[in-house]
Amino acid sequence: MESLGVVSPAAHDGRAPLISVLIPNYNYVKYVTTAVDSALAQTYPNLEVVVSDNRSTDGAWELLNSRYGDDPRVRLYQNATNIGMARNFDRLLELASGRYLMCLSSDDFLFPPHLARLAAGFDPRSGARRRLLQCLLRARRRHRPT
Repeated sequence: MESLGVVSPAAHDGRAPLISVLIPNYNYVKYVTTAVDSALAQTYPNLEVVVSDNRSTDGAWELLNSRYGDDPRVRLYQNATNIGMARNFDRLLELASGRYLMCLSSDDFLFPPHLARLAAGFDPRSGARRRLLQCLLRARRRHRPT
């Protein structure tokens, strides 16, 4: 396999910070397992997948339970009533345990190195923070009100 040039964010201390992949779901039985499977296929070593089902009526909740109910990396929740999209997302934020959060729509997917590449940007040795800060400062200076 080709090297992706990913630097582990935990190479200096032996532990990778937990990343929570948050998946809100409502009636996406056709797609939600693709989203969860792509999160579980990540090359990043320390993640949890948190799914909040917003009272689906298409069998998505039953499918999630049968497929991932015994997987310790996946935490499944279903709201007592449909609380709307924004409140369902807020619920996911409350349920997350990770130091970093990644929201993944239930009809989307991630390529396997996605989280590792993002996490590499948080490694102080990668220089990514400094480059991001420089980029933000340049943009801020360019868009100052006159």
